[in-house]
Amino acid sequence: MRKITANAIGGVVRIVFPAKRIRVGLLLLVVSFGAQGATFLVGTGGGCNFNTIQGGINAAASNPGPDIVRISNATTWGPGGVSIGQQDVTLDGRFATCTDTVANGNFAQLVGNAINPDARPAMITITGSGVRRLLGLQIRNNVRGVNSSGGAINYSGTGELILSAMDVRDNRAQSGGAISANSTGGGLLTLSDGVLIENNIADLNGGGLTLSGNATLFAVDANLSIASNEAYGLGGGLFVREEAGAYFASTGLGGRAVLQSNRSAISFAVAGGGRGGAIAIRGSSSGAGARVVVFSTNPNFPTRIADNRAKEKGGGIYLEPSFGTATLCVMDAHLSGNGARDGAALLAEDDFAANSNMIYNVPTRAECTVPANAPAQPVRCAPQANGCNVIEAHVTQTTPGLPTAGSVVFVRENIELLMRDAKFINNTAEYLMTAVDARRVELNTALMTDNNLSGAPLRLGFAAVNQGFIMRNVTIADNTMTSASATPSVWLDTAPATVRFNNNLIFQPARTALTAPFQIANSTTHNWEYNATNPPQVLPNPFQLVVSDARFENAAFNDYRLRIGSSAVNAFPAGPSINATLDLDGRARPGDLSIFPLDVSNDDVGAYERQEADPWLVNGSFSAAAQLRYWEPSANGEAIPGVVWDAQDASGNSNSGSALVNLPASLASRLTVLRRCFNVPAPGRYTITAKAQRITGINADNALLSWRFRENDATCTNPNPQGSGENAFVSGNGFQPLAAPLQIDLSSTTANSTIEIRLDAVSGLNLNGLTNVRFDDVGISGGPLLPDEIFADDFE
Repeated sequence: MRKITANAIGGVVRIVFPAKRIRVGLLLLVVSFGAQGATFLVGTGGGCNFNTIQGGINAAASNPGPDIVRISNATTWGPGGVSIGQQDVTLDGRFATCTDTVANGNFAQLVGNAINPDARPAMITITGSGVRRLLGLQIRNNVRGVNSSGGAINYSGTGELILSAMDVRDNRAQSGGAISANSTGGGLLTLSDGVLIENNIADLNGGGLTLSGNATLFAVDANLSIASNEAYGLGGGLFVREEAGAYFASTGLGGRAVLQSNRSAISFAVAGGGRGGAIAIRGSSSGAGARVVVFSTNPNFPTRIADNRAKEKGGGIYLEPSFGTATLCVMDAHLSGNGARDGAALLAEDDFAANSNMIYNVPTRAECTVPANAPAQPVRCAPQANGCNVIEAHVTQTTPGLPTAGSVVFVRENIELLMRDAKFINNTAEYLMTAVDARRVELNTALMTDNNLSGAPLRLGFAAVNQGFIMRNVTIADNTMTSASATPSVWLDTAPATVRFNNNLIFQPARTALTAPFQIANSTTHNWEYNATNPPQVLPNPFQLVVSDARFENAAFNDYRLRIGSSAVNAFPAGPSINATLDLDGRARPGDLSIFPLDVSNDDVGAYERQEADPWLVNGSFSAAAQLRYWEPSANGEAIPGVVWDAQDASGNSNSGSALVNLPASLASRLTVLRRCFNVPAPGRYTITAKAQRITGINADNALLSWRFRENDATCTNPNPQGSGENAFVSGNGFQPLAAPLQIDLSSTTANSTIEIRLDAVSGLNLNGLTNVRFDDVGISGGPLLPDEIFADDFE
């Protein structure tokens, strides 16, 4: 469309049109047009050319080029529907009247009703080829009857349909409560910025949308959401079948996830329904089959699928090949709060051996390729970004909310399940992951912690003809298991053809790590090397580590990285056949640490790999996110009431802070307000640093740092340390360092040697208790002793 300019003369706006060719018969009807298309104005007031939307569409169809039909939003349109055939056209409802030149922020309303629904068309029916754009429209309250597709929009053409700034709500059809996209010619449906599809109902499948034939859906732009829709059959938010493909990568709209609070057969169910709260996928016996790919385009905002419900299976996503092939790829997503009887997050089942796949974070797989014409290509989410690759807060339960014997992730019958870089946290189910007669299961670099389970984290069985079981670099710890004490953490029901069970850290005290109905032994097909577990030992030697304490950084704060003093750090040799090249933080593994003697053991056990630059005392700078949580005795806030986190930071970092002592009622002359127990990793020279701030003056309260060394006390509680001391801080305004360097030389240590660091507030003569003392930037570092220092006397 050519540029239109507006000139103001004496308070009157004059619209100036560029030079154009005008066809006889359309002179009075066309606001502006030319060889590149025209604009047609629809409304009931002055300046309008048509009083029906269909009239404007028909006129546009007769005009060459991409046209615009501008619909006044001062008028409510309906209940009759409109049809768009083979043409390039935009329906734009952002202007109040036909004479307005500036959009008023409202949408044109296309409103249907429920009278005689069997004969009612969709509000917009689209056929043929072309590029069709819908912009600034609210389509609502259109109820259709049996055998209907698309309550609001029925798109059965080819070419493209692009929706922007749209509100599609409260519509109903048998398939595709809001939108049906059915194409056998490669039709493309794009949901663009500002699209909300909400509160629609499908009497069969696809409460929000149905995608069929070989149609493609892109829902990639930042601000869009499919929310609170319901299907009485399959797919509360979306139903994908045959050879259609859907690609999701939106950060959501208005606080909603891209797929939020959709439901499958919660209110009412049809036979075989209640599957796929957010998405249901049904395959095809021909072609590549149906496909859904969820990915991220913003490293700080993984695509979120949240709070969806299915009455039976697949609270988040359900996959069913159904005599054909279907694929689900989930990459860099955040799955949270979904629920179903089974497969609260994800469920795939295949009764007909169609060899379908459920793939999680394996972008190199061809099935997970995002088409080149997508609005954006995948960008890996930053491992530290909130929700990156997290599967959390799922619940297996009935519709009334009663718990069921189900799983968070479930696969059955010849499904290939591949999962990498997954974090299972705070889910409630019988099992986190279940496989029944699976074709293959691979779980690589994963975290399973703080879940509430009536069974076990993993229960896996394999098909008679299978491709094996791989589990590597997985940390399983601190899950609440109410099952019988004999229930293991990993439960194998049948023997896989091959096993690669390596570099896993399983710490569930009083639980056996693994059970299987076959001999657990190393062979040419089964490799069980390089794992760490709590006792009893069930995995075969020679390369196993049995630990009584895994020494996580802070399990109470859900930090299951390993302390520098954990025996699982630098525990085993590494090799490309055993370990992944990146840990769950996306950092290189293996990684040698200079504090340890140089040898071949430089790989950490479990999901995380320590790096040389990692601080040995995590959160010694009191970051804004963690505050005081890493400091004892409290792991979740204030160590002592009145010792609080404060935003004032020694280096002025707005993302950090300090620990403030504010105890005006204290009568103590000296009080340890914060402490840390540091597990010494190896002999060496250890240097402690810190800063403190207090009010200057002879009567002001003061600060001290004290320490205690214990040779064989892993928890820093023995009242008789082998060495101790204290250091004052430099006097002066602002944050000041220790008055003298604090170094501790240890020529020998045990596995349980510790250094306790205490931050003490000391009362002055002001009689105001202990106040206005701050601590910040507390750290400990070290390195090997030089040869002439090895025989030092230590603390003798």
